[in-house]
Amino acid sequence: MRTALYLILTFVVTLPIVTQHQRTDPDEIETVVQESYIEGVFVNRNEEVVRSGFHPSFVMAVYVNDEIIQASLDMWMERLQLDGSPSGDDVEAIFHSIDVTNNAATVKLEVWINQMHTYTDYLSLYKFQDEWKIVNKIFASHSD
Repeated sequence: MRTALYLILTFVVTLPIVTQHQRTDPDEIETVVQESYIEGVFVNRNEEVVRSGFHPSFVMAVYVNDEIIQASLDMWMERLQLDGSPSGDDVEAIFHSIDVTNNAATVKLEVWINQMHTYTDYLSLYKFQDEWKIVNKIFASHSD
């Protein structure tokens, strides 16, 4: 009887901790993507904010004319020329999925700029110690 009671109490006490951990990873991932990518790139145009959510080894694969061009974080930042001035655009991110397995995750989201579906992004993230970082991006452009 004591063993059964102990097991039930252990389960009841640890279940919220396990459940909370499982729920926080997607929330943390969404926050990193929203703040460092969506707000950093499209809203506030702030390179420091962008870099805070991206791993230094980040690579973006860009599909152009049946070829893949790989852009490092530094190359991408140079191309974007983020100067910290707000874009003034109405930007919305619609998260379609956040899939987490241990310390790896993927995110599918739509980026809408001024009510136009501009990009569909597929981001890969890893959790380093206690912090999620975007490590890879591929995308489809809808502005063509």
